[in-house]
Amino acid sequence: MPWISGAKLTTSGNATGDRQWGTLIANSKFYFPAPWLDGTDLEQHPVNIWYWVREQSYNLPKSCAEIQLRGSRNKPVTDGIYTIKPGDREVQTFCKFTKHGGGWTLVLTSASDNGWTRDNVKSRNADNPSLTADFSILEMADKITNTKHFQFRIEEDGAKTWEGVWTARAGCSLTSGRSYQPCVDLVHRQGQWDDSKVNPLDSCRI
Repeated sequence: MPWISGAKLTTSGNATGDRQWGTLIANSKFYFPAPWLDGTDLEQHPVNIWYWVREQSYNLPKSCAEIQLRGSRNKPVTDGIYTIKPGDREVQTFCKFTKHGGGWTLVLTSASDNGWTRDNVKSRNADNPSLTADFSILEMADKITNTKHFQFRIEEDGAKTWEGVWTARAGCSLTSGRSYQPCVDLVHRQGQWDDSKVNPLDSCRI
């Protein structure tokens, strides 16, 4: 690890003298244009040396919300397909950043009325995320939310009169086989449908 010895920043174990291998900066004519190599490798001196740091080892984001958070620090992110890693498996999905605050991770697309089974409701065409073909990574949903407080959104591409955003309480599961009330709260309604007659994804794990 580089260490400071006077006006030198070096990785060399010996900071005495004018020339040491692995020195990043130093005030010496021997270190032009950059003080990194010496001896027979002198002609291979780099022109510039960069020294980078980050807080931790890189990990793939676990959700589109995390992608949005990382992107907001640098440049805006755009809707599209991204690689995320909820849990121990990488998966690609579509991220939506332009509606209701953004950060939405697509977990399911229903585009047909055939081919669905009890098993592939949770995982279908998982390697081909799409907004226009059947797709599901619902089995990863609880790893994205950690079954903590989260939001989910249901939308459709027709008249858009049955859409909404809900907030789910801690303990709610997106893969439960049972329905419990009350587990979620409607926070945004698109259209005039009666939410007292429906219970979309209103499931809690006990």
